[in-house]
Amino acid sequence: MNAQRRIEDDNERNLATPQSTSTSHAITPAADALPEDAALQCCFKYFFEYHFTSEFCSFFYKPEFQKRHREFPFLIVSIVALTSRYLSFMEAETYFDMTPCEVGVIYGKKARQMARDTSDSPTVWNIQANLILALSELLSGPGASVKHWMYLGTAIRMAQAMRLNKNFHQIHSLREQEARRRVFWACFLWDKLLASSMFKPCILTEQSIQIALPGTDAAFAYGEASRGLTLSTLATFAGPPSDVGITPYLIVTVYLWSKIADWQIGDNRLFDKDAPTDPQSNFQKHHATMRAWISVLPPWLQWSEKNYTVHRELSQERQFIILHLLHLSSMCVAHQAYLPHNKGPSMLLDTVDGAGLSLVHSDPALIAPCVVNAMATGEMIAWLMDNDPLAEQKLRSPWVGISLLSASAGLLWLRYNDSQHYNLSSNMAKQYLDYFGNLFEYWKSTWNVASQWLQILKGMEALYRVAYEGEITDDISRDEPFPDEPDESMGHEKKHQYYPRPGDGLPPVDPAAPLYTLLRDNTANAIHQNVAQRHWIWLQLAGTWPQSFSYELNPPSVLQDEEVSGLLS
Repeated sequence: MNAQRRIEDDNERNLATPQSTSTSHAITPAADALPEDAALQCCFKYFFEYHFTSEFCSFFYKPEFQKRHREFPFLIVSIVALTSRYLSFMEAETYFDMTPCEVGVIYGKKARQMARDTSDSPTVWNIQANLILALSELLSGPGASVKHWMYLGTAIRMAQAMRLNKNFHQIHSLREQEARRRVFWACFLWDKLLASSMFKPCILTEQSIQIALPGTDAAFAYGEASRGLTLSTLATFAGPPSDVGITPYLIVTVYLWSKIADWQIGDNRLFDKDAPTDPQSNFQKHHATMRAWISVLPPWLQWSEKNYTVHRELSQERQFIILHLLHLSSMCVAHQAYLPHNKGPSMLLDTVDGAGLSLVHSDPALIAPCVVNAMATGEMIAWLMDNDPLAEQKLRSPWVGISLLSASAGLLWLRYNDSQHYNLSSNMAKQYLDYFGNLFEYWKSTWNVASQWLQILKGMEALYRVAYEGEITDDISRDEPFPDEPDESMGHEKKHQYYPRPGDGLPPVDPAAPLYTLLRDNTANAIHQNVAQRHWIWLQLAGTWPQSFSYELNPPSVLQDEEVSGLLS
C-alpha cells in the first residue's frame, strides 16, 4: 500500500511539474523526470535488441541519439515505458528502485501525458515517440483499449504535416534526410500492422508516397545519398545485398501483404461481384502480384538454413523471419474466406457471396493455397523452435502474431476436414497449432496482447468444435479473461478510456450466422468482448446453433458473469 501511494504521489508530482518549450523540442520536463543514465542504457539495450530494427526501421542514428537523447524527453520516456516489461526484478530495483510493473505504471502515464502535451507539435522526435508509445500500448493489451490506434494516428498526421512522404527536405544533411525517410516508413509499417490487427482501413496509400525506401545501415552511418529505390522499382534491383539490405524488401512485402489483408478486412467475399478465380478480380490481381514479388526475390533472401544463419549473424534474423511468414500468410489471410464448411450447421444455410457462390462452395484451387501455406508456416515455426534455443524471443513480433493467426484458420480447417485430399496430415496441423499456442503462452509473460491472440486462437477452435462435433464448452470464456476495465497494474489509466459497447461502437453479436461469419467476427471483435459477452455467445451456441436462437436473454451489456456462469453450470 505504501509503495502504491509513493508511486501515485511521485507520478502526480512529476506530471504537475511546469514544462517549458523550446525551438528544438516540445517539452523540457523537470530534471527528475528522466531516469539516470545507467537506467536509460539498460532500457536502450532492450529497445535496440527487440524493436529498433524490426518494428521501427532503425529510424535514428544511434551515436547521435546517444549523444543528444536527454534533449527529447518524450522519446526517452516512451522507450522506458515500452521496455519496462523486459526489465528483470533486479534491474528494476537497481536502476529505478521499483518493480518492473511500477516502472511501466509511472513512465506509461508520463508518456501519455507528454503525448497530449505535444499533440500539436510535429517533430521527427515526437513522431518517433508516438510510434513507440503506440507499440507499448498495443503490447499492454488492456481489453478493448484503442489508445495505440490514437497514438499511431497522431504520428501519421505529424508525418503528413511535415511532408515526410515527399522529397522536400534537401536543406538537411543526407543523414537527416535518411532519418526522415525511415521515420515515414516506420509510420507506413505501423499503419499496415494496426489496421490489419484491428480490422480497420489503412490511412497511408502508396499514391501519396514520393520518397525512396531506406538504405543500408552502413550508408546511413556514412551519410551517403539514397540509391532511389522505391516500392515499384525494388523488384528490378540486381546489385549485391550489401547495397540494399533487407529492410526495403520487408517494406514491399508488408505493402503487398496489406493489400490482400485489406480485401479480407473489408469482408469483400460478401460484396465482390467478380468470382475469386477470375483473373480480373481484385482477389486474383493482389495474389498474382505477391506471387510475382516472391518469385523475384534474390537468392540471399530465399528461405534456407544457410540464409537464416547468415541473417542471424547480421542480427537480422527477426526481419528475415517476418518477411517469410508474411509471404506464407499472404496466401492464407484472404483465402481462408473460401474454406468451405461442408459439415455441421453451416450446410443448413443458403447464404451466397457477392459473386453468387454458396458459402459452402468448394474449389481446390482456392483451398489448397491456404492449407498448404498454413502447413508451411507451421513447419517453419517448428523448425525454428527445434533448432534455435532463442527462437521464442526472436519470433516475438506483432507481425509474427498476426501471421500465425491467419495460418491457424487453414490448420484448423485441415483438422476438421478431409486433409488427405491435399496430402496433408491433420495430426501435423494439430501439432503446429500447439506450437502457436505455446508461443503465445510464452509471450504472455511480457506481452498482454499475446493473451488476446491466444484467446482468438482458442475461440476459433471452440467454434470448430461446436460446428463439427457439437461439443459445447465454456473453457474459452474462463481462460485469461480480458479486463472490462483497464488494468492499473499495467500502467493504464481508468479515466478517459473509450471501450466499444453493444449499440455504441461494437457490432452486434449474431450467432445465427454461418461459421464463416462467426470465425471472422471472432478474430475481428474478440478484443472488444468482455467475459459476460463471451459466456453469452457460448450459451447461445448450446441452443441448437444456428437455427434456434433466442434473444430473450439479457443482452451482454447487462448480463453479469455470475448469472451466465450459473446458467452454464
